[in-house]
Amino acid sequence: MKTEDFDDAIRKKVNSIYHTYKEEDIDKVHNYVSRKKTVAVRARYVKMLAFSAVAVLVAGLFMWNMMQLREKQELAAKIDTLQNEIAQNANVKTDTVYLEKYITKSESSKNIVEENTAENTSRSINSIEINNGGNGLKNDKLAENTTRNLSYGNFKNERLTTGKSADKKQNSTLQKSAQKHFPGDAYMKKTPLANNRNQQENINRNDRSKIGEEVNVPIKKYELTKTIDLTNDSAYVVSEKNASDSVIVLEEKPMAENNMPEEQNMESKNESQKVRKSFSLKKLHYNIGLEAERALRHDGGSLGLVAQVFFTDRIGISTGIRMNNFGYDRFRDPRDFRMREGKDFAEVCGPKLVDTNAVENIERRISIIQLPVNLVYVQPLKNDFGLVFSAGTNINLAGRQFIGFDNLKRTDRDRKQDINVKLPVSPFNNATLSVGVQKKWSNVVLQASPFATMQFKREAYKMEPFTFGLNLKLMYSL
Repeated sequence: MKTEDFDDAIRKKVNSIYHTYKEEDIDKVHNYVSRKKTVAVRARYVKMLAFSAVAVLVAGLFMWNMMQLREKQELAAKIDTLQNEIAQNANVKTDTVYLEKYITKSESSKNIVEENTAENTSRSINSIEINNGGNGLKNDKLAENTTRNLSYGNFKNERLTTGKSADKKQNSTLQKSAQKHFPGDAYMKKTPLANNRNQQENINRNDRSKIGEEVNVPIKKYELTKTIDLTNDSAYVVSEKNASDSVIVLEEKPMAENNMPEEQNMESKNESQKVRKSFSLKKLHYNIGLEAERALRHDGGSLGLVAQVFFTDRIGISTGIRMNNFGYDRFRDPRDFRMREGKDFAEVCGPKLVDTNAVENIERRISIIQLPVNLVYVQPLKNDFGLVFSAGTNINLAGRQFIGFDNLKRTDRDRKQDINVKLPVSPFNNATLSVGVQKKWSNVVLQASPFATMQFKREAYKMEPFTFGLNLKLMYSL
């Protein structure tokens, strides 16, 4: 026989054979073949999925560690910069300034005012009140927008005047007021500036504690033009050392170890503590919302609640509760049900079904309550977008079968009968991987993730080892 005639001969031989099988037998053979798939093929798929899951997990952990290391280095550099700025920010200290009540002098008040007006090196003071044995002199006008001239130089018995003393009318008022209340002239005792280093070394600094006596205290040149401010935010406070002598002393506020005021030092310490806390885990934040899932080759889908807990800005755990529906399966009669499912219809329905011979047009819907548990990693992108990586499992809690059929023994027009029975399920029987995107608007988060689910053991309601689909989550961030 020629080779080209071999196919025709085989075809004729096959067609001549009497067909002993029926159409139902084809479904039976197909069901048998689908159940008896080779273990090698399934093992190959399992290994591929396992290796892929391990590779994705290792890559994700590596990326996360690198990002955390980079963030810690940036924070450490910021801390060093802040500490250097705090160490370099030092306040200039000045010597204590003593203000005495008055001193007897033979010159007239007018000459003193005119002489002091010529000296125009001033320092800003809020207000000064001078008491004379209970008789006080306080000029409210001088307390407002007034500048007291504190002249440095080799002199003493200088009269305190204002920067507006050029006004003759105001000078006259000051003269009359001073002559009325004081037998002498109020003055500020000024310590002369030492001319050379030898004079400075010979000065006894302990004499500064003697209030009411004239002492020579060296004053640095850069302090000659420094303005003394007595407002609430000033670095100086006013204290009376001796009430009887009416001595007013300007003192500096207490300084911290780093030459900063105590209040500012405490704020700096608090800021430093806040920065150091960023190395530890941040405060947990949550996403709560709805979840919907649609799988290919299934008529049904799933709907439920979802909750996500993030330990950091990127890593968290996703869980929730959902109802997974596997759509409708239709069978002609109990015989068709047995061939396709491998189980007796009466065994599935239990005692609720009386006679299987009077049953036809069977419809079945399966619902399973699942608890999804996944590890989530979010990679932020621009414009509040992000990549979402997820890996985990769906824990099967319970399953139900909703079966409807036509009962031919019913005499009424409505022969439809519905029953629901328990469906045995395996709790841990799948693994899920998904990669998707998310978009955030203020506190609203939307995630869309294509997923792939692998089933370890074949179930009566699901024959395929792999399932592909799309998962959607709409959540509110707390």
